[in-house]
Amino acid sequence: MKALDLGSPRVLPTVLKLVIPAMIAQFINVLYSIVDRMYVGNIADIGDTALAAVGVCAPITTLISSFAFLIGTGGAPLFAMALGEGREDNSKRILTNALYSLVALALVVTALVFALQRPLLMTFGASETTYAYAKQYLLIYTAGAVFSITATGLNQYITAQGYSGMGMLTTVIGAAANIALDPLFIFVFRMDVAGAALATVISQFLSFAFVVTFLLWKNTKIRIALGKCDFKLIGKIVRLGISPFLIMATD
Repeated sequence: MKALDLGSPRVLPTVLKLVIPAMIAQFINVLYSIVDRMYVGNIADIGDTALAAVGVCAPITTLISSFAFLIGTGGAPLFAMALGEGREDNSKRILTNALYSLVALALVVTALVFALQRPLLMTFGASETTYAYAKQYLLIYTAGAVFSITATGLNQYITAQGYSGMGMLTTVIGAAANIALDPLFIFVFRMDVAGAALATVISQFLSFAFVVTFLLWKNTKIRIALGKCDFKLIGKIVRLGISPFLIMATD
């Protein structure tokens, strides 16, 4: 796929070509979340309880995924500016350190959620009735958090290169896989809530595999090239990622 010319003087068409795929991806993401809950709600005998349990997990899983944007929104602008300046080596260095940051952050978040899963679930509304199902869903989802965080974070570096269609395709692959796998694991394999969580993890892994494959593909402008870990650069990326939250906090 040909990348958009982000230096084009035709600003409006360029912006639309970036924004519309992102909007479609977001719509698909919401749609598959709705379908996911429809399947869970139709589990025999425990559908209502299972749906409530997954609902309790929803803000926690959203919080887990949101850590990807810390590195995505912090590093992608730096990456795009370096690319626009023709400093491809610097762009590669930013992409490499973003990958390291995402993986490290995912491992830390996973460890924290595993350690604090009960207080987290209780804080977000779990009861003694829903706790067992919520715990089952959350722990399986969290075990695959490295895939969701890394895929979501790196996807912003794909879009920053002008591959907006590929950025959308990342979400479409995960959504389509989840919709297809949910009934298989929930109803055919009779895994119930655990099946819904496992289907989600596998779907996120497929998105992750697509993102990494694309960023290793020889025709991609800026590819992943493993190198030295630059803690100073990582600190800059994190500070830029945090800055929007600090601005909102001071308003």
